[in-house]
Amino acid sequence: MNTLFFRLLSHEDKATALSEALGAVREGHTLDSVVHAVDPASFRQVPGSPFAYWVSERIRGKFSELPPFESEGRALRIGDHPGDGFRWLRLYSEVPLGVSERDWRPYHKGGTNSPYFDDVPLVVDWDAERQTYRNFYGRLGRPNERPSNYQCFLKPGITFPYLPHRRGHFAHVPPGGIFGHASPILQLPRDQHWSICALLNSDAFVGLLHLLMPRGSAGGGQTLKYEIGYVRSVPIPQIDKVSAQRLESLAQAAYQIRYELELN
Repeated sequence: MNTLFFRLLSHEDKATALSEALGAVREGHTLDSVVHAVDPASFRQVPGSPFAYWVSERIRGKFSELPPFESEGRALRIGDHPGDGFRWLRLYSEVPLGVSERDWRPYHKGGTNSPYFDDVPLVVDWDAERQTYRNFYGRLGRPNERPSNYQCFLKPGITFPYLPHRRGHFAHVPPGGIFGHASPILQLPRDQHWSICALLNSDAFVGLLHLLMPRGSAGGGQTLKYEIGYVRSVPIPQIDKVSAQRLESLAQAAYQIRYELELN
């Protein structure tokens, strides 16, 4: 049995818009952008059963038809913050790279929001032998305690800001970096890396991601929260070889353009 939902987010005078929509329904008219008739059972197709009434049944069905991001060798990992940023983190300009005996590594801290390429201004004081921050003993004070998912550090991947404004973007992470709790990293098979990076930055993927979120959509003007559970659950289509090669080429070209813009 269908239930009527009224979408009035774009209307300044919501009371008037609602009154007009109710009048149209009584007269048998439809207002496609405002009035949506949906069977609530359909929401169960989407993880968490959000009231995603404004999209079609076909879109909701994609969550049950297609595999989620975290499958088929793809994984999402979140790191730790070292806790005392003044002790372990530095700007690149503060560290004599190539001269220092310490192993300063790029540190992805989150906060930026750029597709394909994100400049990383921070480095972290890394102890390669212990595989942790230098002189870090964690909350329990144990010498063998390491950050969460430290075994995934220094590997390539794709990162995104945990708290983007309006819309988040996904950026390539070269090997050799460390990631924190506010900059989760997506790690996936090498042959999928660039084509999936292009897919993640598409309106289609971001639109499906925002269906899962309780804080509005990309046009809402607010800071969003890209919970790792949401990103893990977004369906990913099977990409044929020709399309994958095309997406890979476009993503690498976009990365190069963003990189050159940052340098200039």
